[in-house]
Amino acid sequence: MGRLKDAFTYLQAGSKPKALEIAQSADLRQMNERGQSLMFAAAGRPLNKGSAELLCQILQKRGLAVDALDGHHQTALFAAAREGNEICADWLIAQGCAVDHADFRGETPLCIAFRNSQMGMVMKLLKHGASLGVKDMYGGRQPTFFADPIFRKAFAEKRKEPPETTSSPKKRKRGQAEEEPLWKRFRGDLSLRCTGPNVMTQWAYQDEVVPDETIPEEKCKEILAENDDFMVIVPPPEATARIRVLEREFSLDHADCLRGHPMHLAMAPDEWADFSGVLVNEADAHKSIYNLLKKGSETQALICCVEKGSGCIRGYLRMSYGVGETVTLQHLKVQREHQRRGIATLMLEGGLRLAREHHEWSFKQISLKVFLRNQKALAFYERMGFQHSRPLPKRPKSALAEWSLMKKEI
Repeated sequence: MGRLKDAFTYLQAGSKPKALEIAQSADLRQMNERGQSLMFAAAGRPLNKGSAELLCQILQKRGLAVDALDGHHQTALFAAAREGNEICADWLIAQGCAVDHADFRGETPLCIAFRNSQMGMVMKLLKHGASLGVKDMYGGRQPTFFADPIFRKAFAEKRKEPPETTSSPKKRKRGQAEEEPLWKRFRGDLSLRCTGPNVMTQWAYQDEVVPDETIPEEKCKEILAENDDFMVIVPPPEATARIRVLEREFSLDHADCLRGHPMHLAMAPDEWADFSGVLVNEADAHKSIYNLLKKGSETQALICCVEKGSGCIRGYLRMSYGVGETVTLQHLKVQREHQRRGIATLMLEGGLRLAREHHEWSFKQISLKVFLRNQKALAFYERMGFQHSRPLPKRPKSALAEWSLMKKEI
């Protein structure tokens, strides 16, 4: 495993001489944990390291397929699009990589280029015939959806420009640095820890895929609520990793409510996590979830909704019991692709049953805080009979002050 890791590391981030040595001598049968060949490492070599297309050519001459698929049904062109390797992308497409090939989520290399603010790559893929009209499998989202608002605006302006001529670029004076475009220069007003316009999405989906942790049937000992498609249970500790992914998506949901607002780009993931009541540190978050599921708590509870057909977790509810005979809903999260299927209502029903019958909590009301820009959540709780504890402000003072305490008498 050590040699495998070294081969991928040197190809992707090593010096040019070392990368060339690996490309010419490494075992071509090697694959990483995502089912990727060395072709992916070469195509995904950072732009400042260079020679990505040369490494790919060497690997191909030695017999490595250019258009092989990894575990996510992606080709090496996705890796090139992510890093902005335009010359490498030209070569991969010429060798047979389909420019509109869709991965298991229905995303194409163009979606990846938009997500990573790679303007040159976006224009390159469009020149090769990439479609702006393709739709992913989760809501029919088109490539421009994945772009940050600042980048999307810059893209719209870029398309208005006349086609580039073949004339040589203007020479810069010695010491004169080229001015970076807005989407590359932006680092946020409130935090120096921001690393780019899509840092929140990258933090939420750190592995680029939401893993489906299947809950074995024998672990579903008692069903708190169910319908034809889903059931609500107290999850086993093995569900920790999956629930953590949904926690990060919960923070992303709140961040996305402010898309287009200056605050959206001004806050780093740890600030968004704190804003939505989620731990930012992975180790601490996993420990918190695992201990609650393994040891239980007199004042905390966590349940999840499992899809009957697949056994996969599609949502979770975390709640607490405190003073004033009140149950507080801390998080109620449904996976984005499975919203509007009655899961939230089902988890509320299961949560109340757990509180009464298992924890024997004596309570007269349920309370929660809702972000007023989260229109879907606001409409759901109002539909479920929750009422605002005070009149809603006509003119909110700021984006981060728009919270409302909602309660429901039981």
